[in-house]
Amino acid sequence: MKRRFLLTIAVTLSVMLLSNISFASSVTIDASTGIWDDGGTQKIIPNCEVTFDFRFINTDNTVKGFTNPFRIWTTGGTSFTPLTADTILPGFTDNWDLGLFISYYSADGIGADTLSFGGAILPGGEGMPVGFNEVVFRIKTGGVQQGETLCLDKVEFPQNVWKWVDALNGDTPPDWYGPFCFLSEDPGCLPPYIANCIDTLKNDCDLIYYDFDNDGGALDYAFIIVSGPGTINSSTGEWSYSIPPEEAGQTDTLVVGISLFCQCDYDSCATILKYGLIDPSADFTGDCSSDISDLVFLVDFIFLGGPAPVPLLQADLSDDLSVDISDLVLMVEFIFGGSL
Repeated sequence: MKRRFLLTIAVTLSVMLLSNISFASSVTIDASTGIWDDGGTQKIIPNCEVTFDFRFINTDNTVKGFTNPFRIWTTGGTSFTPLTADTILPGFTDNWDLGLFISYYSADGIGADTLSFGGAILPGGEGMPVGFNEVVFRIKTGGVQQGETLCLDKVEFPQNVWKWVDALNGDTPPDWYGPFCFLSEDPGCLPPYIANCIDTLKNDCDLIYYDFDNDGGALDYAFIIVSGPGTINSSTGEWSYSIPPEEAGQTDTLVVGISLFCQCDYDSCATILKYGLIDPSADFTGDCSSDISDLVFLVDFIFLGGPAPVPLLQADLSDDLSVDISDLVLMVEFIFGGSL
């Protein structure tokens, strides 16, 4: 069995700083990518993208405005990928009728990169209501050298302080549990593998589908089609292909791969695809294929008094308004010759 690293997709403050969690309004790191777990210590993957998602939790009063400045730096002073940021909660911009802003103060990957995330409303605007608890904001960076340490923390400027503004208390700072620092260390390039690689797939009606499963405990993995038809969801491994009528009765080969991290090789799985002959007028058993089971069904009906096709004239392949041996002959020609 292949060795695997114990990797984590989500890095939550409840795991990292469980003893410091409170129920006050707060800004927390909800999830991160590009980070792996080394026996309980979170580390980042050298030279790969790292993302941090931020959750806003409001337990007090409606927030009318906010500014939350952040900085990212390396403790050894080496360069890194200049940070970028964006909102990720659909519709969150609509809550702030005076605007939602991402202001960059430094974003060159040298020294400390700094930015501020903020928003404001007009009187009567929605803002951030009590009970709000959503992931709203994402920072991206990366490119950190092996052995370096990347840190993230809040920061304050004379013109941009860490605060939320509510109707009752004025300027109040939400809780924050940083700084957070991550050593850049290579976890080893042990690729995941496709746990349920299948030798052969047959179609269901005009669609052929399969859910490939990653069993590598991977962090930043992605499914890809190395060769063959169809589309695949890069995150979940769900593959499908709508079969054109002209490909009925043919075979094809699908090769699906899965890659781990941004620098590792991929594992792959080769599957033979068999496209059954499909013709709705010759499917009497309702299994979305026209094959020997339908021929047996028709023989049973014509000669042995078996159940009738529904509707009956579906089996009138000769178009003479009756179901008899002439239709049986055409059915044989279809199954073994490929055409009606």
